[in-house]
Amino acid sequence: MTQSQNPHVEQLNQSHGRKRYDLIDLNVLKTVESAPGTYTVYLSIDADYNANISDHINMKKAAHTSFVAEDGHYFPVGSGLGIPPAQDSALINRIIQSAAAPQSDDRDYLMPHNGYAGPDLSSPSDALLQKLVDRTLPSTQSQRLQAILNTPQDLAELKATYDVADILEIFPNTLTAKDIWALQPEVSMTKTYTILPEPDLSKAENKPCFSISVRLQKAESPQRLFGEPAGSSRLHEGAVSRHLCALKAGDTLPAVNLVKPQKGFKGTYEAARDVVFVAQGNAHERSLSYLHEKQADTAALKQQFILVSGFKQESDIPKNDAFNALAQNGTLSRVYYALSRDKNAPRQNAHEHYCTGKRVTDVLTDIDLTTLHSPVFYVAGSNEFCASVKTEIEDTLGAHADVRVSNSKTRIQKPSIAR
Repeated sequence: MTQSQNPHVEQLNQSHGRKRYDLIDLNVLKTVESAPGTYTVYLSIDADYNANISDHINMKKAAHTSFVAEDGHYFPVGSGLGIPPAQDSALINRIIQSAAAPQSDDRDYLMPHNGYAGPDLSSPSDALLQKLVDRTLPSTQSQRLQAILNTPQDLAELKATYDVADILEIFPNTLTAKDIWALQPEVSMTKTYTILPEPDLSKAENKPCFSISVRLQKAESPQRLFGEPAGSSRLHEGAVSRHLCALKAGDTLPAVNLVKPQKGFKGTYEAARDVVFVAQGNAHERSLSYLHEKQADTAALKQQFILVSGFKQESDIPKNDAFNALAQNGTLSRVYYALSRDKNAPRQNAHEHYCTGKRVTDVLTDIDLTTLHSPVFYVAGSNEFCASVKTEIEDTLGAHADVRVSNSKTRIQKPSIAR
């Protein structure tokens, strides 16, 4: 999907020494809601089924990664792709409506442009807020903003609950799109999503196919710093997840042309060791690439693969038939679903254990980790989740436990806690 080039934006990025990312267009085959608020996006690359994948997508970071796989698997386990923010959004439209001296090319300054990052619009920077104060005639609102800038606690709340569009609606016709470009930090162009293998789909489409699992990030942020009526709030959605969840068959999705093996997971499947994959929410499906590698391995000794995943309710678990198929052929030994807010009775269905009213750390306590054979633990989720799981494992097995962490941060702003 080629974007028209704006030479002024191009020159501006170059003069500031900003990095330009090489992008590749992926084909969207379909998008399916696999659980409430969770979507699986099925993608393909323009190449033949048996093509050398490195001829079509940059694999240089994976060049030295050990990889055992069956036909229809093209990437090392745990690999991910960086997805830039959406090229268009309601957020940008709101900013343009409030910007000063509107120009026809304002949008080019507010979004990623031909591989260059655009400004981060999710939270106003100190520089942008101070510029608003400097350019606004003395008023109740400008005095209030200056007071917020001088009060760290209020400033932290503002950044957590207002985005750039929210602030510009309070101070309209003050900053231009070019001002915003200069005052805001660059947005991340590499929000990474794990590549999930889709061997059957690859065979059916006769081309390399895979999927990514996306949780729609959203938060209702209370807003009360500028005299808003009591109970005022604004729904904020993640720019990338909102775009991905809305994709349809036939759409084109630009991605950063670089396959990234998971740095936190230092090795691939080791046949002589039990594997425990501990996941938070959507990270649950990251285990699929490891399971497929175990299935493909021909070593005589194959140990257990245990999956422990945390969700709030059973209904939050993404529907994915691959897990059942891998359990039926013996690749996946057991699955424990820690359902922290599910009030139903705990139950077991073959290899699946539904542990209602429990957190992941509770389930790990229930499992006798000391009986596992030289276990390796893969932990995927938020920073806080990974830290608590790592502590639980090391408290049980000692500091020598082999815990490999892949943590992540959600980019959606969280609501502040009322004081």
